[in-house]
Amino acid sequence: MRILLTDARSLLSTRLIELLNRRQGTAVRVAGREHPDVSPETEYLTGELSDQRIAAEAVRDVDAVVHLLPLRLADAFEGGKISEPDAMDLVMRGTRNLIVESVRASVPRVIVGSSLALFDRHPPHWDVTEMWRPRPASTTRELLPWVTELSVRELITHGPIEAICLRFGHVVDEEEIDGEPFDPRWVHVDDAVHAIDRALAVDLSQAIDAGKPEWHVFHIMAPGPNSKIRYGLKTGIEERSTSGSPPFNYAPSRSLEQHPGVLPADPPVKDTRPWQEILAPVNPIWTRPIRKVLLFGAGGPMGAFAAQAMMDSYHVRLADIAPLDWESLDPARSAHCPMPALNIEQPHEFVQVDVQDPEQVRAACEGMDAIVNCSVLRDDEVKSFRINAVGTLNMARAAVEFGIRRIVQTSPLLHLVNGHGSHLWDYQIPVEAASRPYASLYFLTKYLGNEILRVFAEYHGLEVAVMLYWEMTNPELPSVKPPFMVSWPDSGRALRRALEVPELPNPFEEFNVSVDMPHGKFDHSKIRRVLGWEPLDNLDHFWQT
Repeated sequence: MRILLTDARSLLSTRLIELLNRRQGTAVRVAGREHPDVSPETEYLTGELSDQRIAAEAVRDVDAVVHLLPLRLADAFEGGKISEPDAMDLVMRGTRNLIVESVRASVPRVIVGSSLALFDRHPPHWDVTEMWRPRPASTTRELLPWVTELSVRELITHGPIEAICLRFGHVVDEEEIDGEPFDPRWVHVDDAVHAIDRALAVDLSQAIDAGKPEWHVFHIMAPGPNSKIRYGLKTGIEERSTSGSPPFNYAPSRSLEQHPGVLPADPPVKDTRPWQEILAPVNPIWTRPIRKVLLFGAGGPMGAFAAQAMMDSYHVRLADIAPLDWESLDPARSAHCPMPALNIEQPHEFVQVDVQDPEQVRAACEGMDAIVNCSVLRDDEVKSFRINAVGTLNMARAAVEFGIRRIVQTSPLLHLVNGHGSHLWDYQIPVEAASRPYASLYFLTKYLGNEILRVFAEYHGLEVAVMLYWEMTNPELPSVKPPFMVSWPDSGRALRRALEVPELPNPFEEFNVSVDMPHGKFDHSKIRRVLGWEPLDNLDHFWQT
């Protein structure tokens, strides 16, 4: 059996390699940019998974993948060895390459290392199980494993691959905890290695949907009643086992509370507040009047129509990576997109900003009351992640710093892609239906950007409106018949309406931006009900002859 590890530097990885190298018939391959002291029993492949060629070589002839890179990058970030944009880019791009190439190489199983820190806001007396939705904070340490989970869960849908997500407590050994007060989030490295060993061996052939792309989650923590999250609790759904139940049968043996070198800790104080209050935003940003709007991606067609819709009502700061030159946009494309004639005059202004650079984004956001993000790059294997996901993260960070509560995000509709578990043949699809980006570079990167905004909205009390589009068209030139479309001018008016509404019902809201059509494919009632938006351009002639 050949096993690929995506990290060899952490405490968990080194102990796992030691175990596997002692096992007869097991070969270990490690992929990474740097390697520790070379072990003669281990095969080392030098390079980053963000390089698709390295990812393809890494998974060649392997029987299982153990993806611990997200946890190592969290440590590297906190140690000042990598910046947040670089860490997020590496984990998202590397994870996509790893899973796409694993599917292509017919690797049967991928084990993903994640973190129980995603539940740090939950009091210890709550019976949290694998079925609970994580509530990550906006820290880099929690974002890294969370975007990895989201990515893998979507990417495995293109092949009959089993993905096992192990959410670890804080992995420690005796040296780290000696002389420290007991922390209920600890898990001993030996128990963590045992969990990976179980993930490599467990038979999931009887699981629901066996033989199809399948996602499993198991919580890995120390034994004992005072562990922050306890193993062996029931999920309430018989088809979904927990880590301490068959067939996984995780059996931790290292009770750290009783370790001789560990100091006693004060007993936890039971938080009796309503759960809604406990999980409410932390230090929420409060609403202020929106007078100054920052428009990212102003140089594209949607940016132009957004500017046209907003400039009569707001002071608009237009931002793009290059000077505005709407007249020279692709002529073939602009035939269906008659560009508005705009003059950027006071009080409006233009600033040249690369959203990949957090300092440039920060400078552009200072003094603004709201952000509208129309920036996008669809087909670049490197920059699509940097712009669509990391760029959105840079905006969210700046919004929190400067107290900008309202963010209007543009996104493709993520309900029309075909694949395992898709919505393609459903009807009256609500906008809240689960997004399905699958392996599409464009859809996945925008999806991850949206989910990063969801984390910031729920943690900081932002108001994020995600506006979902599919096809924009010139109402005078009916040439396409998509099931989800709006005119270019109405696309901009919808963005303006997302700024005008006094408040949103929830911190994170999504809206379908389309004319209504009689095919009954989508439910468009929410945008009318919440934003009061109606398209002005009737496109009935697009679907009639």
